[in-house]
Amino acid sequence: MRCFLALILLALFAATASAQDAAPIQTLTVVESVRSVGTVLPGDVAATPFNDDSVRPVVSGGNRLTQKIILVLDVSGSMKNENRIGRVLQLVRHVMEQPSDDLEVAVITFSSMTERWHGVPEPEADPPVPYGWARLPSATALALAQSWVLTRASSGTDPCPALKQAITEARKDVSVVFVTDGEFDGASCVKAYRDAQKERVEAGRHEVPLLVYGVGSGVEKLEHMATIGREGGVGFWVDKVSAKSDDKTDKPRRTFR
Repeated sequence: MRCFLALILLALFAATASAQDAAPIQTLTVVESVRSVGTVLPGDVAATPFNDDSVRPVVSGGNRLTQKIILVLDVSGSMKNENRIGRVLQLVRHVMEQPSDDLEVAVITFSSMTERWHGVPEPEADPPVPYGWARLPSATALALAQSWVLTRASSGTDPCPALKQAITEARKDVSVVFVTDGEFDGASCVKAYRDAQKERVEAGRHEVPLLVYGVGSGVEKLEHMATIGREGGVGFWVDKVSAKSDDKTDKPRRTFR
């Protein structure tokens, strides 16, 4: 059973071949067109493939994800609780198994340090896939990405450098999915997000549509994550499977096949 992020599923299953303009976030200027992978239908349960009601919106947004998605993943020590890291791996698996022909993905993890997956670059392809990215669907990319995430450091939590790296990505038409349990300085994270969006626009690129996905009990109460999801335009969604758990131990639970 795929119990996964409704918004991403919708975006990736409804791939479109036409170019569309993404709505601007707040008052910053849109300077380029963004090719999207589908429209956002927040809260429309009938339109989603989730049959276990495992995801719900705290803040819904109307922006779209693009066909170049950067996953910013929390791998800090607290992600061991409630099998939160298992839900992160499930996200990686689901996104990278989508059949959309033109989809590309990058992965950045954060704990006390920020690290980026090398991807599966294809410099000779047409169009080329640069270092740090993988073209999907790809079973090889999926296996490599999941293995890489599992071997990242897990002490400390500082999402700010990871968010900045993702948002200021040199490629155009990127979007970001920020996955975390929110156990960090929220005010600093919001500032880092806003500063990075401003830097991107000042460099002449479109603002990055951003979705926040929260895992862990109580995560829906974190206002700073709701703020980023609201300003990012795609929303803040909560994983109800891990949020409803009272298990605070490191004992693993199987949450995906």
